[in-house]
Amino acid sequence: MLGLLLSVVAVGAAGAIPGTFYFRGYTYNETNVSLSNTNVTIEVYTMGGPGGPPMLVHSYSNLSNDTGFFNVTGIPNDNSRLYKPVLKHFNDTTNSLDYIGQSLPQFHFK
Repeated sequence: MLGLLLSVVAVGAAGAIPGTFYFRGYTYNETNVSLSNTNVTIEVYTMGGPGGPPMLVHSYSNLSNDTGFFNVTGIPNDNSRLYKPVLKHFNDTTNSLDYIGQSLPQFHFK
């Protein structure tokens, strides 16, 4: 079932710690069934050298709960960085990847 998409409703906002933000929402499969134990990661990138690709510098993760809710917190708000959400669900029995979220674009703050 690799390649099936997750539907994500997420809200980003200022976090409780100054200079940080959180990324929260719910994970669902393509039939709108909530997915617990989904790894939601925000990858943080910096721009590479002149003409180079972005380079991964850090990541922040959280697992969704029984209702599919997740909350990734403490992500530094830095307008020189790029942020990319990545969602992966692993089968509880075989620990194999069975859902992966759609490819979402990187974003940054101005």
